[in-house]
Amino acid sequence: MVNKDELKGKTKSKEGKIKEGTGKIEGNKRKVLEGKMDQPEGKVHKKLGQVERKAKRVMRRSMIFQKILVPLDGSEHSGRALETAVQVAKNFNSKLVLLTVNPVTFVGETSPECTVNLAGRAPGAPSAGLTNIALEAARCYSEKILAEAEAKVRSEKVEVETALAEGEAVEEIVKKSKEGKSDLIVMGARGLGSLKRLLVGSVSEGVIRNAPCPVLIVK
Repeated sequence: MVNKDELKGKTKSKEGKIKEGTGKIEGNKRKVLEGKMDQPEGKVHKKLGQVERKAKRVMRRSMIFQKILVPLDGSEHSGRALETAVQVAKNFNSKLVLLTVNPVTFVGETSPECTVNLAGRAPGAPSAGLTNIALEAARCYSEKILAEAEAKVRSEKVEVETALAEGEAVEEIVKKSKEGKSDLIVMGARGLGSLKRLLVGSVSEGVIRNAPCPVLIVK
């Protein structure tokens, strides 16, 4: 028959050992957290590094649209596209890349600041010279569009960069989106003005078909 006093003594002894073991565990936890407990091959620091890298990957995935490409031509539609892009950028902490594309063929309409008389040419004047004047006028207009758009974006505290390309609109927009690793393209449904070839329906359709990322068309 077990003596009651002896049983109580054994119980207290076990309780003491449990408390002692618990105290050691808690002490080790504190040492690990404080970086005071040596771990073989830096296991603690390795584990913390893994957690930090995983957190960064999750953060990158959560920022869906890190870089947004916005083709512009100075038209009302592209202006609304820019406003939409700014709002998206604010929501996702995105960077905007503003792009204008000058066609390499004749452009017959320019902004008032870059007006050049291209209705005809003087007798004996080479057509190549007029083409160069037209392209320079278009380039001037594009720079004005980019400068105004950039100022507007910066006033909204959104990160921005600008780019000016020359060539075929769809090809240049898609090329820029690939090279810049754009996550989204925001563009107007159709364009007007001296760069009217930039944002017409066929261009937006071509960009949608060939772009490596989603395309948002703003009407």
